Amino acid sequence: MGVVLDIEKELELEEKYLPVLSFVETGKLLAAYKIESGKIRGALTSFCKKEEYDRPETFVEMETDFTPDFMDWWLSTAPKFHKRLNDNGTRIAVNKYLAFTNVWKSKFLNNQILTDPHIVQAGTMLAVKGSLSASLRAWLSYNKRIEKLEQSEIKDVLPELFYTILPFIHQIQTGVIDLPNKTRIDDASRLLGAFFAGDASAVGLSERLKQIEYKKEAA
Repeated sequence: MGVVLDIEKELELEEKYLPVLSFVETGKLLAAYKIESGKIRGALTSFCKKEEYDRPETFVEMETDFTPDFMDWWLSTAPKFHKRLNDNGTRIAVNKYLAFTNVWKSKFLNNQILTDPHIVQAGTMLAVKGSLSASLRAWLSYNKRIEKLEQSEIKDVLPELFYTILPFIHQIQTGVIDLPNKTRIDDASRLLGAFFAGDASAVGLSERLKQIEYKKEAA
């Protein structure tokens, strides 16, 4: 696509799309719009495949080139679908979706984030998303065996749990909190998921930790 990066514009757009880093899943990110993330994901996949486009890696590329071309294609290929939607609102939703799923990740992995504080925030968001994905898979698999909760209920509840531990994960990313040797964030998140699913081993571990804390206080 060949978009020349405008540094000043990219800095401006990093600030514009900074709020998406406070989300951990697309459902809540797009809650204000009348379009599901799955619809956007499917349309983007078709567009990139049929029109031989790569997904954008910078915000300038996204806003200047990719999204306008994608929206023109989507409106022309699915006019009936878009009749009930506000085109400008859909465009905003698409940009937020791309910023959340692609651009911040690409910029982080390619060391192209221009504002230093945003590097940590982007890293935190990616860690949380990875942990949530790992926990969700583990919890759904565990729940299939015990049939304790509706699978849809798990998909709704687990992201909410991750919103509550987002500050904790941010502190891990910034070095305020150190995890035990060889322990990763996704290890901690799996334990969290197992605990809330009622896994006896996770609940038992919680009780043992309480006993350790009690002994330390008594000493």
